[in-house]
Amino acid sequence: MHIDNINIACYNANYSIFVNVYYAAIYQTQYMATGNAIIAASIAYLLTATVFADKVKIGGDWDLKQDLGWNQYYDTEIDGDTYYLSGEDIGNIHYGFVDSTLFSPLVLKAAAGLVQIVGGEYRIEWYSTYFDDPNDQIAIQRGIDYFNNGEFE
Repeated sequence: MHIDNINIACYNANYSIFVNVYYAAIYQTQYMATGNAIIAASIAYLLTATVFADKVKIGGDWDLKQDLGWNQYYDTEIDGDTYYLSGEDIGNIHYGFVDSTLFSPLVLKAAAGLVQIVGGEYRIEWYSTYFDDPNDQIAIQRGIDYFNNGEFE
């Protein structure tokens, strides 16, 4: 399977747009109902985070690792360069990119570790990466950097 730049860029962009539009719609509705920007922003953030968590959870609609396979590798073209990435890395890069729309890097990385802890997949020696697999954290950071810089490294 060959995943090209257009597909990955569109996939990431479409989901980032979804998160932004969903947040904006909730914010607007809550602001109209309460007249309070802080309350509206808080409710919009929490509701968007809840929907987002449901989408990216293990087996969720946006869990690319399940669709692509954890250990299957793909020639993946991103911004004209070809990378040999596992389905697991593609999923984590996507998570880092799309989640950066709403969450800080700290929240993203800590949430990934929380999933490992809840799922019983953590190792005590992973404490410095919030108990998430260090390789997953590297891939998540690549997605965060791609979102922030517009360049994939």
